[in-house]
Amino acid sequence: MKKKFLILSIMMLLVTMFLSVNVFAATITSATVTLTPSKTECKSGDTIEFTISLKDLQASSGILGFGAYIDYDSNLLTLEPTAKGVSGWTDADISEKTHRFITTKNSHSENNEDILKITFTAKEVTSDVATSVKLKKIEISNGVDYTINEISSNNVTIKTESTTNPEKPPVDEDDNKGEQDPDKPTNPSTPNNPNDNENSNNNNNDNPNQPDSPVNPDESNNSNEQQGDLDSPNIPSGNNNETNNNANNSNSSIPQLGASRILLIIIAIIIVIAVILFIKIKIIDKKMKKNK
Repeated sequence: MKKKFLILSIMMLLVTMFLSVNVFAATITSATVTLTPSKTECKSGDTIEFTISLKDLQASSGILGFGAYIDYDSNLLTLEPTAKGVSGWTDADISEKTHRFITTKNSHSENNEDILKITFTAKEVTSDVATSVKLKKIEISNGVDYTINEISSNNVTIKTESTTNPEKPPVDEDDNKGEQDPDKPTNPSTPNNPNDNENSNNNNNDNPNQPDSPVNPDESNNSNEQQGDLDSPNIPSGNNNETNNNANNSNSSIPQLGASRILLIIIAIIIVIAVILFIKIKIIDKKMKKNK
């Protein structure tokens, strides 16, 4: 009797373990990843951020790990070595050779959230050119891996200086100085009538401080201001490196963080069931001894 009861108890325990694994196993059925640039037009030296976002996630318990390879035109863009983590994701080191990165999160991610910001600096170009950035072999994980082959960002157009800031024709200051008021000639013709000469002298004596050929100072100042603007165009700097707090190796695989939690839950369930079965066996054993 005792042997039959023990065998039955072991079978129930195995069935419970099997059901627990099926209930708590992590799964990912679908997900969408997007890569969005911070601007669609820029010039040499400008900084462009590409934001990686997670959308339409269908998973049993969210995700805890994200990794991918970055593909871009190195003749047009310079990649910063560290990607900035957002929404609780850690900063990610980017491999200099393979351009691969990995980031993790301490808690399960929520749907429709940003993950990383990858920073590039535009290089100098001789003509306007459009370029894009791609992510390849994307892996997301919550204990099991889900792979997306490739995604691409929208195009970013890098413009030349002549297109973004066309040169203005310089203003000749001598031309401004040479302009004269037609109503106030500097060299009036000699009057034939002596009376006209006297009237002219009287008029000049009435206004001794009035110059014969005035120059508009505002026009000269405007000319200098325009020339100064051309000599020092406003070009923002392109590098803002963040302190690296990520201890992940960019060439390592995404950690299977969900499996350890599942294992702990299964072990706890097994212990509880084993204790209950042990108590029941003791009770049945006592009853059988009393009946004897």
